[in-house]
Amino acid sequence: MTGYLIFDDSVHIKPKGRKIGGLGKHYSHRKGRVVTGHCMFAGLYVLLGHQCPLQAHMYRSRTVCEQECEPFRSKIDMAVDEIEHFKPV
Repeated sequence: MTGYLIFDDSVHIKPKGRKIGGLGKHYSHRKGRVVTGHCMFAGLYVLLGHQCPLQAHMYRSRTVCEQECEPFRSKIDMAVDEIEHFKPV
């Protein structure tokens, strides 16, 4: 049986957000420009027609991580981590 891991890095636009943690500038393919908001890295495991959502994580740009004194993780780093620690149902 074959299961599928699907990842997404959608931007959630926050046009009025100013003091929300992790807020940053991200390119939105839907808007075709850089917007203010959060970029969520989410995953989905699909097996035999069943969909199992994985824990979502907020992506922070390098600049925001430096401002918040947090370690930077690229979206590729996040995907590799999810794949390496994935335990199928």
